[in-house]
Amino acid sequence: SFTKGRAKREFRSRKLVSEIRNISLGGENRFGDWTVDYMFTSAFASEETPRRIDWEFRSGSSAFPNSYDLSDLFPSVDAGEAINDPEEFGFRRVRSRTELTEEDIIAGSLNVQRDMKIFGHPGYLKFGIKGLARDKTLDENRVRLNEDDDWDMSLVAVDGPDPFFGGRYTFGPAINVDAAEALKVSNPELFEPDLEDDFENSIDEDYDISEDIFAVYGMAKVDIGKLRILGGVRVEFTDNSYIGNDLQFDVDEEIAGNEFGILVTSITGGKSYDNVLPSIHLRYEATEDVLLRFSYTESISRPFYEDLAPRQETEREEIDGELFGSISRGNPALKPFESKNFDFSVDYYMGETNVISAGVFYKELKNPIFDDNGNFTDVTIDGFEYDEVSISQPVNAGEGDILGLELNYQTRFAFLPAPFDGFGISANATFIESEVTVDGPTDFGVGPAVVDDPFNVQFFKQSDFLYNVAIWYQKHGFQARLAWNHKDRLLDEIGSNSPNRTEDVFREDRTQVDFKASYSFANRWTVFFEAINITNVPLHESVFVPSQLREWEFYETTVNFGFRWSL
Repeated sequence: SFTKGRAKREFRSRKLVSEIRNISLGGENRFGDWTVDYMFTSAFASEETPRRIDWEFRSGSSAFPNSYDLSDLFPSVDAGEAINDPEEFGFRRVRSRTELTEEDIIAGSLNVQRDMKIFGHPGYLKFGIKGLARDKTLDENRVRLNEDDDWDMSLVAVDGPDPFFGGRYTFGPAINVDAAEALKVSNPELFEPDLEDDFENSIDEDYDISEDIFAVYGMAKVDIGKLRILGGVRVEFTDNSYIGNDLQFDVDEEIAGNEFGILVTSITGGKSYDNVLPSIHLRYEATEDVLLRFSYTESISRPFYEDLAPRQETEREEIDGELFGSISRGNPALKPFESKNFDFSVDYYMGETNVISAGVFYKELKNPIFDDNGNFTDVTIDGFEYDEVSISQPVNAGEGDILGLELNYQTRFAFLPAPFDGFGISANATFIESEVTVDGPTDFGVGPAVVDDPFNVQFFKQSDFLYNVAIWYQKHGFQARLAWNHKDRLLDEIGSNSPNRTEDVFREDRTQVDFKASYSFANRWTVFFEAINITNVPLHESVFVPSQLREWEFYETTVNFGFRWSL
């Protein structure tokens, strides 16, 4: 129970427009034993938010004495009848935002293959080159209006969605955003512009990142009786550059060049690195029914551009004379995620309609990326003295590994009379042991870390157990599939007080049911239908233990349908 409490009511209206264009031109030519293929691609993608409006009304800090009952997964809250009175919620602010993200890609490749005898056995040699140039920009603009008069939500209130969340909670009054927007136009005296906040937040997240990748490879394949050997090496050269903004506060206005005393300095930088990525694949037909496979590969995964961008998003709030904040940063110093992969599998074919397989895999990992978090008290950042502030930033972990066993079974009911002989089932299960070393909480350049010693955790976003079971039908151009997909609990986010682990965030186990069907006819046409998450299984996030609820969200079933036509 609490002797006082504050509540907020918010409404977000958002429009998002996405566009993707892709043009690819390519070909293949044969000259005796030689084969040459080539491809050129030009692509453009944009994501525009022409409208995002966030209205917020807030009560006084002591308006609602309240009590929580945490004995159930979903907490029950009693804050009295006054919490449903819109007059208790004074206007706080309205924020408008437009945002445009654009990405241009130009890529080309050339591959040359020669069929030939290798040590007297049939095979081929192949080599090629590939280049890719990518540029991505983000431009954001914000306008914030704060309260300039004492008025409350009753002027723009409407009945809320009662009850909601499966009937568990009463929402009370909501914000009529159309009425609120009309009020903003007709009564501008009720609002006070926050030009400094607009200036800061319209440039602190903007960035321009360019990435150029050039790769060359050579490989060979040879069949020696029942053994096939495929191996090669790929060398990649990566060069990226970025431009962002560094904001310094409380600077002399003449030096800053603006009335807010915010000095904006363009940050430029970049990183270049090379990777040598060998691979070898062995395929051996032990008998007519048994097939053995082994492979060793090395691979990399580059950081997301949003994680690399030298940007920072800051939220500040003053409560009872104390300043609280949250800061989200990019990290241009991120290294690519590297992996060495070992795979071995056995397939056993029982006639033409049944197969059983088992596989073992091991991954040796380096520099995996995760979002680190830290909480700090009584610190000064960018000229602001925070009583408490949280900081999040993507960082590289140390080394890790993943060991797994995968079992698979598939069969078609060929013994059934037509048309039922098109039915079949497939099932697979994966058992995983994983671990990654985290170097301890980061100080983020603000203050000393609470713990400096490295500690080990389950690999990020990796379940220990997964399975898929599907019933399918395939015959005469018609295909249908009903599938159950299960993932066990996984670590989603490292908490700020690890290695105690009491603030780590987990996604709880989840079993989703999907259905897909399609029909192809006239050699060119296909109609399709799919229903995703038929049973409306929610996403459940918890903190430390499953009973400590962090997030529970569901979207009902997603349905897609349409047709395809091919030349």
